[in-house]
Amino acid sequence: MTRGPRPRDTDTLAAIFAAAGVAHFAAPTVLHPVVPPWMAAWARPVVAVSGVAELAVSGALLHPATRRRGAQGAAGLIAVFLVTHVDAAVRTRRDRARWIERPTGVTLRLVGNTAFVAWALTVARSAGPR
Repeated sequence: MTRGPRPRDTDTLAAIFAAAGVAHFAAPTVLHPVVPPWMAAWARPVVAVSGVAELAVSGALLHPATRRRGAQGAAGLIAVFLVTHVDAAVRTRRDRARWIERPTGVTLRLVGNTAFVAWALTVARSAGPR
């Protein structure tokens, strides 16, 4: 089955995952506080492994043969990340130093990541059967 050109939304999703993956290595300490306290001892490897996973998903999204699986992987990866955001929502307080750890920041993370899951699933459906 021949597929048409890659949709722009797929390219955009791949670019976002690539940028996020690179950020995991360019500024890992920025992401360490997002790792839940019960995983704090493994913050460094968790950030690195999730960065590799984001880069892999990005690459898979760009190739027609792996696009559907890449989009499914993106949805799954973000769904796993939602666990950390729900954990943060339980612990959030208005007096946190970083806005991303305050109620508004945590809410934006939850809403944004839920939208990413929906977007990735839409890309998976548009990639056709595999």
